[in-house]
Amino acid sequence: MVTLYHYAGATCATKTLLTLYEKGVAFDEEIVTPQRLDSEEYRRLNPDGVVPTLVDGGTVLNESSVIMVYIDEAFEGPVLTPQSPALRARMNWWLKTVDSAFDALRVFSFAIFVRDKLASLAPDVLEKKLQQIPYYAWREERRRLVADGPYAEDALPAIQQIVALQAKAERALQDQAYLVGDYTLADAALTPFINRFERLGVMLNADQAPNLAEWWSRMKERPSYSAAIADRTTQASLDAAKAGRERFEDRINELLEHKECQRALRDFQSPE
Repeated sequence: MVTLYHYAGATCATKTLLTLYEKGVAFDEEIVTPQRLDSEEYRRLNPDGVVPTLVDGGTVLNESSVIMVYIDEAFEGPVLTPQSPALRARMNWWLKTVDSAFDALRVFSFAIFVRDKLASLAPDVLEKKLQQIPYYAWREERRRLVADGPYAEDALPAIQQIVALQAKAERALQDQAYLVGDYTLADAALTPFINRFERLGVMLNADQAPNLAEWWSRMKERPSYSAAIADRTTQASLDAAKAGRERFEDRINELLEHKECQRALRDFQSPE
């Protein structure tokens, strides 16, 4: 039996959930708590202490895009990879492009959703949590975001990448319903990112990206979206997202209107 290790709302793990549901693969779930992420037991499966991790018999896989490709190749069900080498290369480009935007999504999600929880901790408790972050760059980034939220120096580069990713999708969807011909792993990879952008209040509107808006409506109609995202989203998480959006609405709009974001929208949305 396949087992997926993840936790609720984890964007990269959601990519793998979508793929499992699209393929119709039966699987077990192990919900990983923050404490378990740092445990010796879990680190044997995933040395970085992150999710997702997929276990299929004696095969242990980390990295969401690697897992998605494995699921599509290893199990029966709808084929989610194009047969054409050119289209397959394009799909792989999208997997890489979405992965490259993860740091930006992480930064802005933390600034809007998570920061207040840590900012309210006693300094020694906060420092202990920060020291659990394995990489120096991530740890210091988190320190800045705890101090300044979306006003930190990390916020503008992050939102510029968020805008650029959406603009690239808008361009790709000009003459087709999906990113690469039919529905593929590329669409599954992008879906949880757009879902998070919408909750953060940084999704481009329908006037700016009409093709993306139509694609998003189609994605939300798929049974996999209900199973992997909608049915797993709690009202508490929706309320927290709304509170964060409303609290920082002016700052979010200020960043979206910044010349660097407008440049990203212009440069990446223009036809090739």
